[in-house]
Amino acid sequence: MIGGDHSSPDGAALTLLRLRIKAWVDRQYARGTLWGKSVRALHLLAWRCRIICKILIFRPRALFSLGEGDLDPARYPSLRLRIFGHRVLKEILPACRSVGFRPFLTCGTLLGFRRENQFIRDDADIDLGLMEEDRGRVSLLEDRLRRTGYKVRMKNEYFISFRKPVYDDIHVDFFYHFHQDGQVFTVTPDGETLLKYFHTADVFANLAPVRFYGQPILVPGETEKYLTQKYGNWEIPRRDLDPRDKGDYPNLMIEGPGGRPVS
Repeated sequence: MIGGDHSSPDGAALTLLRLRIKAWVDRQYARGTLWGKSVRALHLLAWRCRIICKILIFRPRALFSLGEGDLDPARYPSLRLRIFGHRVLKEILPACRSVGFRPFLTCGTLLGFRRENQFIRDDADIDLGLMEEDRGRVSLLEDRLRRTGYKVRMKNEYFISFRKPVYDDIHVDFFYHFHQDGQVFTVTPDGETLLKYFHTADVFANLAPVRFYGQPILVPGETEKYLTQKYGNWEIPRRDLDPRDKGDYPNLMIEGPGGRPVS
């Protein structure tokens, strides 16, 4: 088990020892000592070897698309998606269909499909949409995915998120889409505020079947209109988008306590 068995005294002691060793190495590295630099270099080398082995096992073709900095631990969440993402889709989508759900690509995953026909380089999770009427029976999906090794990472009235440890805990986020006054919106809680992203209802009037990484999946019928409403000029790649910035997300409305709009 990665990280040791935290539920037992021996597991907790092992975890504490590892944390103390890591703290010591970090202090030595910060001081510029030879010990610190050597151990840090060995650790990074071992980590990179492990990641390359995972690529060879799960997604050999990803080796040919590695870019500068991709083997930096700070960028691993994005690389992880390119290694395991196709396998996650291969498991998640049939499970959805088996219990009568019709998920569709949304947010960054839809952007990657339309612009690059793959996950975008700086994305780290899989974004799927469900209509609000599916929310009341999402327990069927939970039970089905648990049988294939997925765990519920987070769940609230606005979305449900799953992860699977064997795939290094890639997040699979299902966002509920709500109807209101001729618009469709999703909600992301952010502290005491709610981030609401609005689309015109015609974007979702029809869901079109496509294939993504070989898997059948749906997309909003007006995909380009969705992306324009969500990102503005979506054809130009951008990094470090701020989910609270209306310049990055033109369709954003921030709602404070009591439903008051926040400028």
